[in-house]
Amino acid sequence: IPNNDNQEYLELLRKSAQRIIVFPYGWWKKNVAIDKDVVEGFSRIITENKIDAVHVNTIMLREPLIAARQFSIPSIVHVRELISHDQALCEHIGKSSEKIVEQVIKSADYIYANSFATAKCFPKKNATIVVPNTIDVNAFDIENKIDPNKINIAMISSNIPKKGIYDFIEVARLLQHELKNVRFLLVGPENKHIQALRLKREHGNIPANIEFTGYFDEPIDAIENANIVLSLSHFQESFGRTVAEAMASRRPVVAYDWGALSELINDGKSGYLVPYRDTQAVADQLKKLCKAPSLIIEMGHKGREIILERFDKINYSRRLSLAYSKILNYTFNKDSFVNLPTQNDPINLDKNRIKVSVIVPNY
Repeated sequence: IPNNDNQEYLELLRKSAQRIIVFPYGWWKKNVAIDKDVVEGFSRIITENKIDAVHVNTIMLREPLIAARQFSIPSIVHVRELISHDQALCEHIGKSSEKIVEQVIKSADYIYANSFATAKCFPKKNATIVVPNTIDVNAFDIENKIDPNKINIAMISSNIPKKGIYDFIEVARLLQHELKNVRFLLVGPENKHIQALRLKREHGNIPANIEFTGYFDEPIDAIENANIVLSLSHFQESFGRTVAEAMASRRPVVAYDWGALSELINDGKSGYLVPYRDTQAVADQLKKLCKAPSLIIEMGHKGREIILERFDKINYSRRLSLAYSKILNYTFNKDSFVNLPTQNDPINLDKNRIKVSVIVPNY
């Protein structure tokens, strides 16, 4: 990791790592050249620890991949950024999305993608493997208590415009007279956008059915107050962790059919997918749910089943282990994407033989 400022994060890493090495390195940024000293630093780590593979946890780091190539050992980029629809990140890097994808594919031997949507964005022939994200499903095993006289609809985010906060306001406006038993909870940090919205509400310029709850340290605390969760991001989510957490908590989700969210939500079964930026369609689906509270419960249970079946930690561990096994034994299928394993897939991974260096940002 690049520094040890975040001691809480460091302690979490200690529980899962055989060794932690701290030395400074930077992110991929516009007009910032490759740092040869950083490449040398990673080269020393590879040599001293007899590393068999380098796994970089984001597209934003370049030097460890260069070091891996110098030693002819496999390098992996675990992609979590749907760069083709993230203009802000493209501007930070100073390249078009096409150029970024091209450079990432060239710099790494293998791509791990956190969704099929991400895999399609970074298609390296016979070397892009889908390893979806995971959540602690047990931590979100809570009941969805419905009070028909006070149904809560929440959006949980960083409260910035590209997360769809103004779309959320518009949905509340569309339903303020028809669903008088519904509250719209905007959950997230207090920032300039929320302060401006608070001021508008004081002057009667936004609906009174909206509440600003503030930020919760634990995701479960944010979700527990909701009966239904919305996801209205303007950029394409590469996975949708908040959606997965809501589904694990038995909350149906209404979301734009945009990015990887269709890989989580079974439309009409565990929630609803609607056309991108169609706030009227969001409102229409919310009316169905709020006028039939039993449907909220039914869809919530289905959502938890999906997360348990496909995105729990056991499934994640198996997929990651199989991916490492395929890479380090150089065995691949002939498709562009390696298929997700089933319960019967063999995993031949000698944990005593393989050393993988995982390079992460310091959150």
